Amino acid sequence: MFKPDSKLYRIMEFIGNFCLLNILWIICSLPLITIFASTTAMYGVIRDWSKNDDPAIIKTFFLNFKKYFMKSLIIGILQSLIMIILVSDFLFVWNLDGTLKYILFPLFIIIGLFFLFISSYLYPLVVDDDRSLKQLIKQSVYLAVTRPAYPTMVLLFASIAVLICTYIHVLPILFAFSITGLIHYQIIQRAIGKRDNTSIRVWKGV
Repeated sequence: MFKPDSKLYRIMEFIGNFCLLNILWIICSLPLITIFASTTAMYGVIRDWSKNDDPAIIKTFFLNFKKYFMKSLIIGILQSLIMIILVSDFLFVWNLDGTLKYILFPLFIIIGLFFLFISSYLYPLVVDDDRSLKQLIKQSVYLAVTRPAYPTMVLLFASIAVLICTYIHVLPILFAFSITGLIHYQIIQRAIGKRDNTSIRVWKGV
């Protein structure tokens, strides 16, 4: 039943890989300032899986964590600053009275969505190729403008995942983040036109 070539063994290995990656992401994100590098490291492991590689998960995670730490940190700080500005402006507009509120409110909703679209491309692109920070931002903006359907799918799936996790509280600890990361990465790979023809495999021989 638990022979290495058995179906049950491969299923258990599949689940175990995602649980391990999920736990690594949670632990390395706890200092909060490292959450950006931790997220990039998770996508680095998923990138290798998508190429049908069978990486040593812990080693690959920390190699990517170290490699992309500074780039991820800069991206994360920029995102945080922009988010603070957007939320502050949104709250300011929300408390306005009169016609101006109803003119500016939809505008800030659109700007906020555009910011989320750009953000959804950033981290998969970091591990996709050796781009400079300027190239990453330009490419993410370009894709957000020309291919908005893909980040829309990402946001829809993320909303469903959050809803499910509110009812099944153990999922975030087990594999909710790693599974969400996998689906996010695969959707974005379709958007940038570099997705392999073969299906993703988290273990060999499946």
